[in-house]
This record gives sequence, structure tokens and C-alpha cells, in this order.
Amino acid sequence: MTEPKKPSAAARARRAPQDRLAKGEATGKHSTVEFRGRTLDIDPDRLDDYDAFEALRQGFPGPLMEALIPDEPTRRAVLDDARDDDGRLRTTAVTAIIIELSQAVGAGN
Repeated sequence: MTEPKKPSAAARARRAPQDRLAKGEATGKHSTVEFRGRTLDIDPDRLDDYDAFEALRQGFPGPLMEALIPDEPTRRAVLDDARDDDGRLRTTAVTAIIIELSQAVGAGN
């Protein structure tokens, strides 16, 4: 009788498929996320907001940031941390924050 074939190093090193990621919005529970030195409490249900995503698609990330971080002082601090050396808050930086936080809570999975 032959032994089962062991997976190769490449097979072991592969990342888990995206559908194996945490399903934050499916649990209905808030997610505590460590983000750039801050602890954020995010309600994945707030991301289920078509209007906020439509505003983002049109180039307005504000409504989605408000959905992700409803506490204004915390949101302002996260955004201030993302400013570049000239003090500008670039849309690309805000979009990167939205993507990172959405992935952290498992949105879309």
C-alpha cells in the first residue's frame, strides 16, 4: 500500500482562497481592528450601504469613511494621520484606508 502524497512546499505556501477569509458582515458582530496604531470598533453591517459605495464610485469617499468610522474625532485622527508631508489628504490615501479597513472586517466575503 502506498502512502498518500505529501503536499509540495509551494502548495503549503499558497494563501488561503479569498472565500476562506473571515466573513465579518455574516456574523453581525462588531469587529475590533488594529489599524495603524489605533484600535477601531467597526460594525460590518454599516458597510452594507449602497449609497455610501455609490458616492465612493463617484469619487466621494466621505460617506463610506463615516460608515466605517462613525465617531468623528476618531475618523478625523485616522484621516489626519494619512496626510502627506504637505498636509494634503489625498483621495488615494483615503481609498487605501477604506480598502484596508474593509478587508480587515471581511467585507464582501
